[in-house]
Amino acid sequence: MGGERGRAVTIARRAQQKFEYQDLVTLRFALTLVDQANATVRPEPTLGEDTEVTADVGGAALILEVQVKDEAGGLDLVGLAKHMAHCPPRRTNDTFFERLVGDPSRRAVFVISGRCDDRTAPFAAPAGWKIDEPRTATITGAAAAEFLDAFSKVQIATGRYEAARQAHRSAVATTMAKAMAQNALSRVTVLERAPHRDLIEDCERQIGDRLRLPRAAAGPVLQELLGLVRNAKQSGDNVMPGLRAACERHMGARVGSLNYVARGAESDWADKLQNDKALLFTGPPRAGKTEAAEHIAGVFQSRGYEVRRAVDMEAAQRLIYDETATPRVLSGVDPSGVPTLLNDASLYLQALERGWIVLTRNLRDFDYLDQLLPAGRVLFYEQA
Repeated sequence: MGGERGRAVTIARRAQQKFEYQDLVTLRFALTLVDQANATVRPEPTLGEDTEVTADVGGAALILEVQVKDEAGGLDLVGLAKHMAHCPPRRTNDTFFERLVGDPSRRAVFVISGRCDDRTAPFAAPAGWKIDEPRTATITGAAAAEFLDAFSKVQIATGRYEAARQAHRSAVATTMAKAMAQNALSRVTVLERAPHRDLIEDCERQIGDRLRLPRAAAGPVLQELLGLVRNAKQSGDNVMPGLRAACERHMGARVGSLNYVARGAESDWADKLQNDKALLFTGPPRAGKTEAAEHIAGVFQSRGYEVRRAVDMEAAQRLIYDETATPRVLSGVDPSGVPTLLNDASLYLQALERGWIVLTRNLRDFDYLDQLLPAGRVLFYEQA
C-alpha cells in the first residue's frame, strides 16, 4: 500500500514539473514578444500543440506551433517523426507535420531538455536563438526521405484511433513528394538543452532586464506571470494583454521608459556616474536629456539603489541627510526651468561629501561650477 502511494506521489510530482516546464517555455517566448503589439501567445490551443505563437519574424507574420518535451535522453529522427505525428483529439488526420506542409507561414518549434543526435542536429537552433528571429534549417533530400520513412512507421499507443492514424500516416509518407517534405522540414527548429533550471533563470533574467529589477526581486514576479500563463491555459485566451499589463504595472514603480531608445553610450555613462558621483546631460530642447537621465537612474535602481526625484533644494537636502544605509541616486529637475546656481552648488558639494550620486541636466550652472572648481568631477555630455 505504501509503495503504491509513493508511486502516485512521484507521478503527481512529475506531472507538476512537466506542466511547469511547459508554462516556463510559454512565458519565455511571451516575454521575448512583449514589444510586438500584434503578437499572440495561446497556451494549449484546441487544435494545436502545447503553445501557439503568432509573431512578426523577419518582417513576415508567422504562426509558430511549439511542442515541449522535458524528457531524459536525446532526440533522434524517429522521436522527431513521432512528435510530428501528433493529431488533434479524436482525429485521425491533420497531423502536426501535415499542418506544416500545408501552410508556408507556419513554423514548428520543439523545446527539449535533452539534445539532438547527429541526424537531428540540422534542426538545432544556434545558442541564443529567440523565437522572433528568422531561421531556416538546411535539410537534404536524403534526410527528408529518411524522415518520411520514420513517419510512416510511427507507433503511438492511443487506443481505438491508432489503427486509422497509422494507416493515414503511412499514406501521407508514401504519397508526399520529397521536395515538399524538405520545404516543410526546413521550417522546423529544435531548441535543445533547455533544462527546467535554465528556463527559470532565463525568465528571471528577462524580467529583471525589462522591469529593471534586482535578480532577487524577479522571482516573485516570475510566479505572478506564470499564474497568468496558467489562467490563459484554462480560458484559451491570448496571454499577451495580461502580460503587458503586468509589466506596465510593475514598471510604474520603476524609473525610465519601456520605449527608451539606446544611444550606445549608456554603459559609459553609468560607469562615469558610479565613479565620479555626478552626471550631466546637455543639449537642445527635446534632445532626450530627461529620458537618458531617467534610463541611467533606472540602471542604478536595478542594482539596488533607491531612486528619488527632487525638484527643490529642501527635498534634496532631506534625501541627502536621511540616515539610512540604502545607496541612492538623486535625479534633480528644476520645474520652473530657471537655473538655480546656489541650490545646485550646495547640493553638489553636500552630495559629494556624503558619497551620494547626483543626476542633473543643468548645463549652465554646472559648467560655471566646473570652471570655478576644475577639480570637481562632472561629466558633460552634449546631444548634437
